[in-house]
Amino acid sequence: MSGLFAPILESGMFKVASGVIGVVFLVITCALVYWLYRDAIKRSAGAIIWGAIGLVCTFVGIIAGLPFVKYGLSLIGLLPFFTVISLVIIYMIIRPAEFTADAQERDLSLRLLDAELENKSCPKCGAGIASDYLICPDCLSELRIKCDYCGRPIKPNWHACPYCQSKRSGRSGRLSSVGTGSFADVDFDF
Repeated sequence: MSGLFAPILESGMFKVASGVIGVVFLVITCALVYWLYRDAIKRSAGAIIWGAIGLVCTFVGIIAGLPFVKYGLSLIGLLPFFTVISLVIIYMIIRPAEFTADAQERDLSLRLLDAELENKSCPKCGAGIASDYLICPDCLSELRIKCDYCGRPIKPNWHACPYCQSKRSGRSGRLSSVGTGSFADVDFDF
């Protein structure tokens, strides 16, 4: 059978094409190993380990392709490519779902949102408020209620007033509707 393909395998055009294919796939393989390393850095997934495994797979593929040099240099480029592609598929299955920077940014935004809630801004619209406001002047959302006994503003979810130490009753007070001139009773049952 080798006699049948011998003229093709020994032709100059086949050797050049095989060499170009081998070099192209080796370059792609090196780029994949570099991508694997950089992605593992971004995800805090043991970048040095994944990079080293990628290099080992590349060299194992090259060594496995050396016995087939008589068929052209393309196998020296193709075998490492397929070993590294297999490694990349395994990595993509077990890698962390999000980048470290994204997780840090999400945590920071959650902490910032919590700080905004405590630092005098409306949780609904973000407008500036004072600590003794009962409603937001912009969106009219309830921020605090008056204590039934001392009249100081307290949060609706508190079970007791921290100022006068009284326990809250089921009825928390009245709110007036702003801007209409009429008053409406609003019951808050907890």
